[in-house]
Amino acid sequence: MKNILDKIKDFYHDFKKTKTAFAGHPEKHIPNILSGLRLIAVPFVLITHLTGQLLLSLGIGATAAFTDFLDGQISRKLHAHSEFGRKLDTLADKLLAFTLISLNLSTFPILLITMLLEVYIGIVNGKALLDNKKTKTNETGRAKEVFLYLTILIGLLSHLYPPVLPLVIPGFAITTIFQLNALLKYTKTYHNVVEEVIPVKSEVVETKPNLVKTKLTTKQFLEEIKKEAEKDLEPEQEKNKAYQKEII
Repeated sequence: MKNILDKIKDFYHDFKKTKTAFAGHPEKHIPNILSGLRLIAVPFVLITHLTGQLLLSLGIGATAAFTDFLDGQISRKLHAHSEFGRKLDTLADKLLAFTLISLNLSTFPILLITMLLEVYIGIVNGKALLDNKKTKTNETGRAKEVFLYLTILIGLLSHLYPPVLPLVIPGFAITTIFQLNALLKYTKTYHNVVEEVIPVKSEVVETKPNLVKTKLTTKQFLEEIKKEAEKDLEPEQEKNKAYQKEII
């Protein structure tokens, strides 16, 4: 519980950092505003569907799903990347997807598999957020999102327009393939992020005190050692060049 509260505090601090970083550039807040609107849309999709306003529910869901692709495009164009935006986008995506899938379960029980896979992907991404690691979104992940939203939105549309109903099963099959592929890549990326603090030998501490850090990954340690070694070799290299010139 304490860990969760700490992460909520971190989320708030990330928001404040983003607000400060984007000061003077209000347009950079657009991606986060879109993610926030997607989050707000979730209860409206649910309420309108349960009250029989199926067309309105479908419209809100489709618009919210579209913002998922729009905010990414705008963020890349404006270079408006932030830790707060990454976390907000992930939260909004998963809640919207779970809501839309759950509304289809009574008609298409097979989509329970889609939901379980999405839950597992959410667990991997959530664990990465809690551990301050990053699972990079790749083309497979983006394709998964496209087919996921198309499938569940077609499922909702079938309540109003039954002829599209046969498209749900092929959409489910394609979505499942992309989900499994994305899950494999996210999991592999997560485990490849080495956060283990490695021991620093005493001789390194004595000769390279600037390498002593509270948290030092294996990759960072090796990179620092390489840089320091190159610096140490520079005087020797200069001497060798000067000596060679004298000989010539």
